[in-house]
Amino acid sequence: MSACSLPAIVIGLAGVVLLSDPPGCGPAATRFFNRAAGMGLVAGALFGVSAIGYRGASLALGDDSFLLRATTTLVCVTVFQSMWRGCGCAGVSRGRSVVSCPTGG
Repeated sequence: MSACSLPAIVIGLAGVVLLSDPPGCGPAATRFFNRAAGMGLVAGALFGVSAIGYRGASLALGDDSFLLRATTTLVCVTVFQSMWRGCGCAGVSRGRSVVSCPTGG
């Protein structure tokens, strides 16, 4: 970890906590450390894990051109995510078209 990465992580953490402050009054502990902040931090952590995985997958493709590796990784990830989302929609919207699947499903 470089000298700049830890302050960047702390700044990002502080930003998520500040942005999750609900309107209204209340003790600081319940205003800043709530479910929204927790969900934001978990989403950020999972995003970091996926970025590491994508980078590893791209580097595992060999010494071909960076453009070919990036395109291959992007295509594989997009196909996987589309299939995953399609299966989720099919499970949620039985009897309806996949196109009309709700975004929360």
